[in-house]
Amino acid sequence: MLLYPIRQAADKVAYSEALDILAIVSPTRVDEIFIEPGYMINDYITVYTFAPLRQHDKIRRKGEDYEVLGVQQFGFQGETAYFKSTCRRLIGQ
Repeated sequence: MLLYPIRQAADKVAYSEALDILAIVSPTRVDEIFIEPGYMINDYITVYTFAPLRQHDKIRRKGEDYEVLGVQQFGFQGETAYFKSTCRRLIGQ
């Protein structure tokens, strides 16, 4: 999976160079998110990484681009263990 960290979000969104990261990707369950108008449940994925993602970063998986909507941090014994991110497919780029 490729991560494109967001660099600028003014008039036009700009991303940094792609970084190759390892992740576990699963389909998002309908009870985990609020589905926005114009999207279907299969437009959303949940990504588990050791690398911290930020809201509005872009990821590319299997040729499809997704935007990170939210990131949740999980810890163990006071240390960050992994990050869970909800992502939505980018339509009309």
